[in-house]
Amino acid sequence: MKAHDPCKPHKILQDFIRSQGLTVDQTAEAMGIPTWKLSAILMEQKRIDAELAARLALAFGTTAEYWLQLQHEKDRCDAEEIHKKLKKKKIVKQLLAASQLPLPTAAVSNSPI
Repeated sequence: MKAHDPCKPHKILQDFIRSQGLTVDQTAEAMGIPTWKLSAILMEQKRIDAELAARLALAFGTTAEYWLQLQHEKDRCDAEEIHKKLKKKKIVKQLLAASQLPLPTAAVSNSPI
């Protein structure tokens, strides 16, 4: 299999399916899941959860941890992209600027919570 962007677990899954000469329908049936569920993952509309990771591990001779790590990496990449987009928005810049201001005196208290 060729190397893939770790932020694209659906591409890695496509390669696993193709390398076995299977269709999405055949793979889903063998894994005991509906075809729509596997298709949703391949189209990046659904995440790889713990149960699916276990099924993928059994189907392709990997570990559940492997698939969960791929999903974690995708989530990290998604968070970085969202962060970049939010930084460009004016409201986020205003919030960042406001967070650097000292707290009002009424917000500071010596009494325990």
